[in-house]
Amino acid sequence: MRLQLLLLITTICAATLAYGQVSQETRPLTPAERRGRAIYLRGETQGKPLTAVVGDLEVPGSTINCAGCHGRRGEGKAEGGVVAGNLTWSNLTKSYGHTHPNGRKHGPFTESSLTTAVVRGVDPSGNELAVAMPRYRISIEDMNDLVAYIKRLEFDRDPGLTSESIDVGVPLPTTAGLA
Repeated sequence: MRLQLLLLITTICAATLAYGQVSQETRPLTPAERRGRAIYLRGETQGKPLTAVVGDLEVPGSTINCAGCHGRRGEGKAEGGVVAGNLTWSNLTKSYGHTHPNGRKHGPFTESSLTTAVVRGVDPSGNELAVAMPRYRISIEDMNDLVAYIKRLEFDRDPGLTSESIDVGVPLPTTAGLA
């Protein structure tokens, strides 16, 4: 009897966890996440213009957007000898933090410390980020939207694409009785 009860509880817990994962992957983006997606992918905001600052150079955020270096899925990539880190929320918030190839170490990110990294170029331990990482002039509202999207980034899939299926649509001509 105890074994059956334990098996039932384990099954319910596993189903609950699986449901939580699937719903995170399949639910539509919230308005804040959609605005954050535009910032992440294209450097576009609905509010004040986004400005990227690299050294003394100031350029529109659309010129140097997050996805350009960190990749569409946020998993990071190397370009020109510079490795842009993994920006997925599960990676940023690892409880044991990070040790980078150059030896820089820091604890896990929070919403606040991610904002500090984006705006001031400082990690959670107060270390300067690489000079290749732009500092952004961004409103708090836009930063909140960006954080909301980064929390969802690793689950954001194109329409018709899930972890279990790919739906393909083909447009057909409407002439000659075809639809």
